[in-house]
Amino acid sequence: MLRNHSHYSLLHSTSWSNDIASICKKHGWGYAGITDMSSVSGCVNFIKSCKSQEILPIIGSELILDNGSRVTLLCKNNDAWTSLLKIISIANSPENFNETPRISFDDLIQNINCENFICIDGYVGSLLFSKVMTSDECIFDTLDDEGITNCLVENHLQIAKDHVKQMRNTFESYFLEINNIDHESYPVTKVMSSIVKSLNTDITIPDTSSFYPERKDAVDHRVLICTKLKTTMKKLDQKIAEKKDLESLKFIRSSNHYIKSFDFLKDNYDNISVENLTNIPSLIDSIEILSKPKLPAFKTPDASSEDDYLKQLCRNGWRKLIMDRIDPSKFDAYKDRVLKELEVIKKANLAGYFLIVQDYVNHFRDLGCLVGPARGSGGGSLVCYLTGITLIDPIEYGLLFERFYNEGRNTEDHVSLPDIDVDFPPDYRDDVIQYLKDKYGGSRVCQMLTFGKLAGRSIIKEVLRVNESCGFEQMNQITEKIPNEAAISDLLEEMDNPSVIRWALENDKNALIDYCWLDDDGNLQGEYAKAFEQAMRMEGIFKTQGKHAAGVVIASDDLQEICPMVKSSRSSEQIAGMEMGDLEAIGCVKFDILGVNLLKKISETIHEVNNEL
Repeated sequence: MLRNHSHYSLLHSTSWSNDIASICKKHGWGYAGITDMSSVSGCVNFIKSCKSQEILPIIGSELILDNGSRVTLLCKNNDAWTSLLKIISIANSPENFNETPRISFDDLIQNINCENFICIDGYVGSLLFSKVMTSDECIFDTLDDEGITNCLVENHLQIAKDHVKQMRNTFESYFLEINNIDHESYPVTKVMSSIVKSLNTDITIPDTSSFYPERKDAVDHRVLICTKLKTTMKKLDQKIAEKKDLESLKFIRSSNHYIKSFDFLKDNYDNISVENLTNIPSLIDSIEILSKPKLPAFKTPDASSEDDYLKQLCRNGWRKLIMDRIDPSKFDAYKDRVLKELEVIKKANLAGYFLIVQDYVNHFRDLGCLVGPARGSGGGSLVCYLTGITLIDPIEYGLLFERFYNEGRNTEDHVSLPDIDVDFPPDYRDDVIQYLKDKYGGSRVCQMLTFGKLAGRSIIKEVLRVNESCGFEQMNQITEKIPNEAAISDLLEEMDNPSVIRWALENDKNALIDYCWLDDDGNLQGEYAKAFEQAMRMEGIFKTQGKHAAGVVIASDDLQEICPMVKSSRSSEQIAGMEMGDLEAIGCVKFDILGVNLLKKISETIHEVNNEL
């Protein structure tokens, strides 16, 4: 299956990467594709999922064009991946972004080598579709009168022929997708299938799109559609009856947007189409985008190696912080500890990471900025203390280096990165980021993407709202008894399948007793049991994207050649378009630079006190 969409296609799909990979594997496919809507933010997770299932990952995107139509591109090789990053970045530029990332077809083909891509067209909503079905009225007519189909085919066949000829001259690997299974529920697919078949081409493939894993998941997907449209199921049904929503109609009338088996396709499509589909993986080389961390080189002032310079900084810190302040009888403990830490850092090739952090921390501390003394497990590193990153002696307070960084997390294929959070007053944070851009290059430093989820409270409220199960007052009574995810995050890690809603039901059995409860067999009971069950299935699906509050990425190469650059939700700024774990998996290095209001207030208080003296 090629045109699978994951929940990185925000509010379009309920599928997770591991769902797509595991079901494709179960159905006997030796490969699986992902084509999220103008996005490749989920590709790293998807590649990992496919590798775990020992199937070939095929990566691409369903790109939204400036006229609202779409075209799907699959990468044949690593050059194609780099080009795909570029065009998604172009689509996210301020001049092109229009509610969603968009790009003109001319800009698209001017910025890629078309030989490196497989192009899929012909499905409802595609570029070909936009050429032959020119208005919603025309489309809705086909739903009421199948007799209009032959007329449409005859009138638009030449337009379709001209378009296909142009596309075949542009793309060496070009296919037309046909849908043979939704003709009754969504007759416009019959019109498109008839037009494509009338072209008498040998480039057809079966419909390979999916927006949820299995047929039974269609009911959850409809909730997602209503969430996207900010409506209810009843209101959406009415809108469709009034011929006002074509895009949603196909999902409401059909439950066929799931991952199909090979046998299903073979039973419903002609041999040529099925054979074309099975031949597509042979056109694709293995695409390698995963990488160990690639830190930018830190230029040491004496041209020494990074390891030697880090060791020298520790010596300097020893003279300043240990020599005259610590009981000499404890020197051996400090010596053993710092040598051990330096050895672990050297083996993981992470000296540059510590040098970068100590550089921007000490630079701004020297300017008079009040930098936080330590946050989190970073306070457990003696190297951090000696180099000025933190101000807390970890040995004095019994803090463990292993809680901060453990070399046992590293493997031959993956080096786990440290996580040093540094607090600055909010009005200094932009200055810190600009300092990093000036030092390492503006094209190699930027903030990064994060996703908002349909978490416990929000998803149960959405399920109740969409189905009009109860009023808002009762919804609030239910959700106030469900904790925020952040408040129980450590406890959720202990669950096999983390769920805020299930945790609430298990740990306070009487809190939600009027609505839903767990029986002795662990099954849901109560008036709202079905709503709770559906909410738990959908819990964690991505809903929105925004800019990470703290994360800043520094790369050894231009970021636009490594990851997509996407529009920040609240400005025209472009940011690294993957989550922090995925960015690290492709070689980027993340630094946490936090703005803390308390530091600003303390600084202001100190300033006022000094002025009074």
